[in-house]
Amino acid sequence: MELIIRKGKSDELTIVFDLLYNAAIWLKNEKVDYWQNWLAPSELHLNWIKEGLDKGEFILFIAK
Repeated sequence: MELIIRKGKSDELTIVFDLLYNAAIWLKNEKVDYWQNWLAPSELHLNWIKEGLDKGEFILFIAK
């Protein structure tokens, strides 16, 4: 297996959101009250992801 590490791209908004959403679901199932804002994110949080991707602030780890 090869691991690729790179900055996220602006068109990968759905990928980043899905990761945060699924992490929030997992934490909730583990009875951890953390990241619950990602279950139904506000416009502020969605914009934070968009701006972060535009600025190259998200790093993705991709297994190939």
